[in-house]
Amino acid sequence: MKTISLCKGILMSTFLWSSAVAAVPEKKDFCDFIPPDVKTVAVISPASFPNQQAIEDSMRRMQARGVKVKPGKYLFCPAGSRSKHASVKQRKEDFMNAWMDPEVDLIVCTRGGSGAQDLIRELDWDKMPLRPELKIIGFSNITCLTGALLRKGYGHPFAGPNLVRFAGLEPAALESFRRGMCGEKQKPFPLEPICRGDCRGGIYAGHLSLLAVLDAMPEYRVQPDGRIVFIECIGRTPEILTAEWNKLLASGFFRNVRGVVFGHFTKLGPEETVSQLLQKFADTLTCPVYKGFAYGHAGDIHTLDFFGQAEIRDNVLHVAPPAAGALSDRPAGPGKKKIFGSNFSASDPPGAGKRVKTGGTKGTFTMSYPSAGMRPDSASEAKTSLEEMLPKDFYARIREGNYLRNFYPSFADRKAWEAIAASPLKAQEKRILLDSAEEILSRPMEALSLWDYFRFAMDGDRLQYELRYFSRRIELGTLVLALCLSGDKSRYLPAVIDRLGAIMAEPTWCASAHVGDLRDGDPMPPPEAAEIVDLFNAETAQQVSLTLQLLGDEIKAVSPRFFEHCRTTTLKRVVYPVLKQTFWWMDTSRKLNNWTPWCCGNVLLAGAVLLDDPAVMEALLRRTLGCTSAFYDRIAADGYCDEGPGYWNKSFPKLFYLFRILDTMVPGAGERLFSDPKFRRMGDYEADMVVAGTASACCADCGHIPDTGIQTGITYDFGRRIGSAKLRSFALDRLAVDGKLPVLPGMQKNFRQGTGDLLSAVLDFFFCIPDDPAAEPRTALSPASFWPDRIGILRHPEGFSASLKANHNGENHNHNDLGHFTVYCGRRPLVIDLGTGIYSKKNFGAQRYELYYTSAIGHNALCFGDKMQQPGEQYRATLSMPDGRTLRSDLGKAYPADLNLQKYLRTLTCDAENVVVTDEFLPVDGAFMTLYSPSRVTRTSEAELDFGEGIICRISGGRCESVEDVPAEDVPNHWGALLKKIRITAESSPLRLEFTRRGK
Repeated sequence: MKTISLCKGILMSTFLWSSAVAAVPEKKDFCDFIPPDVKTVAVISPASFPNQQAIEDSMRRMQARGVKVKPGKYLFCPAGSRSKHASVKQRKEDFMNAWMDPEVDLIVCTRGGSGAQDLIRELDWDKMPLRPELKIIGFSNITCLTGALLRKGYGHPFAGPNLVRFAGLEPAALESFRRGMCGEKQKPFPLEPICRGDCRGGIYAGHLSLLAVLDAMPEYRVQPDGRIVFIECIGRTPEILTAEWNKLLASGFFRNVRGVVFGHFTKLGPEETVSQLLQKFADTLTCPVYKGFAYGHAGDIHTLDFFGQAEIRDNVLHVAPPAAGALSDRPAGPGKKKIFGSNFSASDPPGAGKRVKTGGTKGTFTMSYPSAGMRPDSASEAKTSLEEMLPKDFYARIREGNYLRNFYPSFADRKAWEAIAASPLKAQEKRILLDSAEEILSRPMEALSLWDYFRFAMDGDRLQYELRYFSRRIELGTLVLALCLSGDKSRYLPAVIDRLGAIMAEPTWCASAHVGDLRDGDPMPPPEAAEIVDLFNAETAQQVSLTLQLLGDEIKAVSPRFFEHCRTTTLKRVVYPVLKQTFWWMDTSRKLNNWTPWCCGNVLLAGAVLLDDPAVMEALLRRTLGCTSAFYDRIAADGYCDEGPGYWNKSFPKLFYLFRILDTMVPGAGERLFSDPKFRRMGDYEADMVVAGTASACCADCGHIPDTGIQTGITYDFGRRIGSAKLRSFALDRLAVDGKLPVLPGMQKNFRQGTGDLLSAVLDFFFCIPDDPAAEPRTALSPASFWPDRIGILRHPEGFSASLKANHNGENHNHNDLGHFTVYCGRRPLVIDLGTGIYSKKNFGAQRYELYYTSAIGHNALCFGDKMQQPGEQYRATLSMPDGRTLRSDLGKAYPADLNLQKYLRTLTCDAENVVVTDEFLPVDGAFMTLYSPSRVTRTSEAELDFGEGIICRISGGRCESVEDVPAEDVPNHWGALLKKIRITAESSPLRLEFTRRGK
């Protein structure tokens, strides 16, 4: 897999920086500036037709220099045609062919013109791989395309020369292109100030008119908050440009930009007219404004990387490569330069982009710098501040108490609750809930056992207590929902109050497994445990708060003091401790995991419903958003969840849940996060992890079908808010049984296997899922999903599918599973990841890797005698995808040094007819592999395994020693009773396994 060159753009104008020009050879061809790692260039015309002779000449010159050129089919105007551009269908075909071609390193647009805005509406966005390594360059009308790619989070867009401009560029501009493509720091570029001020941020660039066009398209508009915006234009009247500028102002486009830099404004009239117009524009802004940058339709055009970092200091522009994490971080490969971070000094303060006028028409402005934690943009070196994503008046509204507190329709809103019966699917769940409520009423409320609480400290068993603990909360949620759905207060309200009272009487809501060192060997929870905020304490607070929000008036009508007792107990146990203490999941110096957004979202909802003092609510918001920002920072730019698909639902959707709370409190508060490209990738992760049917690729403590943890309502709403058709489809598919809707027989069972959060989950199901899910369009997954150096998935829904995992052995919820592969045929699992068993003390203690399903022996990378993978980040594996059917992992650094492993490469190829796994390794002695399968596998010979239903595995370079049953008590709970353990001994290298149909 090629390693992406992280790139930046911005240089010096030749007339202001003659010394820089002099340092560049003046007679070189533009092809001399194409980086050596750009092997293949796709040339397309997404907008207007170019001059054919000029483009053909440029392509010939590139080919003569050893660059492979792949021209689109519809580059040029057909003979006799007077069309300005190819049809949208033809331009889409050329673009999609270039995008899907794994050989292509760079897409170059021939020219601007018109029509790119029509193209972006027709692209198959959900079928396109993200391809963060794929560079695409252009300007003018191409602004629409590069802007849409930036907004959607696809590829690596640059603003720079179209192909028709390359041949006429001066060496300084060509050097700017080369540095941008190579990810090198650009040379300083002097600017002319209109409104002085130092500033710093990300980069966004485009043609003024096209910026206005894109801004008017909600699905594609870019909000350049935290960026310096570079603007050029050609061929408009001052009146038209003023109107377009005012549209951008009115939409809030410039509201939070760090600075504005004007490039060439061409064919606009005399220079004085241009200067007056730019001054007029600058007077409408509150950030520094400059002009004179070499970008646009006149003279040279320098290259700007949309993931780069720009800084203006003392009227000079400095540009550095992308910060670490702006694009997928991966090991350097041949010819690629790895960029580890910005070249700005860590001591440099990030500019806030504000100016203070000190005098003069043009003014002199000084910058004010915010405190640590500002987030200039998603590619920034600075730490993320989710608070920066909130509207400017958010906290003012909180302080005024001007925010909403009702997150779902209350009991009194009978119209909303009665409307649920209009949907057959929801009406069926209503019947299930009412039947469950009747069953609850028919038996006494079960007590919680203190002895069961003690057991975790004594023998490591946490299950017995937690089953009853969660069951009590499920009963509360079921009864609350039954009351709201039926309207029958006399039947259900007494039982609701009983469950609420029992929960209030519990000595602690903190799970025994989470009390920690306070216990000092004594199994009795100390008094302070009542105010330890853990996952389930916070979850209980959410369930109680939702109950009070839905039924507050009904409970108050019975006993105002009981309502107040529930309110104050919840605040005392959950909200106030978070304001006073820093629990480990709030400690930003730690490696935070799903606990942070999960706890923070639940605590925030409790505060929003129960707090009376807006000042305390503001403090709670700032407290929780600080640590949630640190969690968000830890997530890679491609949205990968190292806790696996089973924990995704308690991680990324919980961050969405938190911001949805804020968006409800103050409408529009979540808009910026919901449109953030990284956040969209975080949502898409769960759908992209599907291998076959509803089965996901495993990693960490996750089973292959995470349906029991997937809450369909919030998952669908997550997909809806971020504009992800694939995530919406993923959520709706989990409502189906055998592909038929409406059927929901497993919903109650699934929630009972969760953490007691039935109430919020079913509320989201009722109020977020569409009334007729079967009528909703579905989006199919692409043939492959790939996160470089972490996991790859190859899919053939009617044939074979497979996955291969890499990364390191220090992940959250880690298993020693580097190089592990899975194989499916259709929806049928053949070779699996075991996932995890029922949690006990052993799962999170010193004995964790004594559990076979977490250790290397429970995974199918080779073991070498008693030498095998160990836990720790130092044990790593790379992963590349050379083409659409191959995954390759280097496992040489995944084993202890004393093994003296000289080589270990695992290659997996997958097509519809077979999966082939090939291991090349040295030394060979003692090497063996362990496979696990839920199929009735038989050994037909030492060289062949029969998986049943015509599926076999052929072995070469080794032999099958044994096929054994895994004892039923050792089978992880999501695999049922049947599980086979297969041992294969290597005899030579390579060792090859081929999974195929008999007779193939």
